Amino acid sequence: MHDPLIKLWVLNKFALTILVITGSTFGVGFWVEDTIALLETGQGAAHAVALFALSGANLASFVLMVWLSVVKPRGLTPWGRPQRSGGADVANHIR
Repeated sequence: MHDPLIKLWVLNKFALTILVITGSTFGVGFWVEDTIALLETGQGAAHAVALFALSGANLASFVLMVWLSVVKPRGLTPWGRPQRSGGADVANHIR
């Protein structure tokens, strides 16, 4: 893992993971409670719309993190490449 692009890739994915999990735990959780309390008083319509948008952004971030876990800047690792029954690397024969 001496490639600077790989290190940057891993660091960005780690930072995004921490941000999304922290935001989900503290931001969305408390925002739901506030929205429910405001909706009971009849004042939470704008809050509910913002909560829906925040939840969509949260879901999109999780999907992005999964995509970043699968896609690598230099292609699949040797362990992720399909193998022929004889043990030859199929990816090298396709190129």
